[in-house]
Amino acid sequence: MAVFGALVYYHVELLMCKNVIVIAKDKEVMCRYEPLSASCIDTTISGLSSLSLPIRQGKGVTGTLPPDLGKLSELIVLEFFSNKISGPIPNLSGLTHLQTLNLRDNLFDSTPKNLFSGMNSLQEVYLNNNPFPAWEIPETVKETTSLKNLSLINCNIRQGKGVTGTLPPDLGKLSELIVLEFFSNKISGPIPNLSGLTHLQTLNLRDNLFDSTPKNLFSGMNSLQEVYLDNNPFPAWEIPETVKETTSLKNLSLINCNVTGSIPNFFKKN
Repeated sequence: MAVFGALVYYHVELLMCKNVIVIAKDKEVMCRYEPLSASCIDTTISGLSSLSLPIRQGKGVTGTLPPDLGKLSELIVLEFFSNKISGPIPNLSGLTHLQTLNLRDNLFDSTPKNLFSGMNSLQEVYLNNNPFPAWEIPETVKETTSLKNLSLINCNIRQGKGVTGTLPPDLGKLSELIVLEFFSNKISGPIPNLSGLTHLQTLNLRDNLFDSTPKNLFSGMNSLQEVYLDNNPFPAWEIPETVKETTSLKNLSLINCNVTGSIPNFFKKN
């Protein structure tokens, strides 16, 4: 243990790699020196609440994640974004206290079938820009009842072998959601009923393959500020009168998505 002024730092050999030093303060760990390999993470450390593997000098972390990463059961924050970590995302169902999962901008090639299972403390998830094979959001997402931000941008959610590439119908039951971003995938099928998302502020589903909208689209969503449904191959549809319930709306973008009919009276009055 070393004391620097009033701060107490614990030196933890989290990564058992050459020239790697991990500095922990209050059980929060950030890997600061290179070379770094994610496969060297020691999953036997108890009481660890935060683990962050940031880019350093533009090189980033390589390797694969240990399959037993889910044993770090006290983790609250897990951030490995903007690295070059490859292989599968391991089973994380043991991380029952995890609030932030940020694995965006890596080289992960698969997600576990039970992704989100048991993770009812999750508040933020970012899996953007990973080269997954065709996959779909599992039904276990309904267990993330505290989720506020779900960002799955450009990560190949689409129809493929054994997967339909559609959204789970229970998505609208995640009533704490504030941001829902699924743009630049190939998600097909209907947009499910989202009327239960009364706190949602950002809905971005542009650049997908959705083929229908719910009749009650916008109903109950009076916190909405931004909506993007651009570039989806909907059949001819009209903006429903329920748009009048989006009294906080600042940006409504419906470009190239086959909107027909007249402009709702709500817009004419405002």
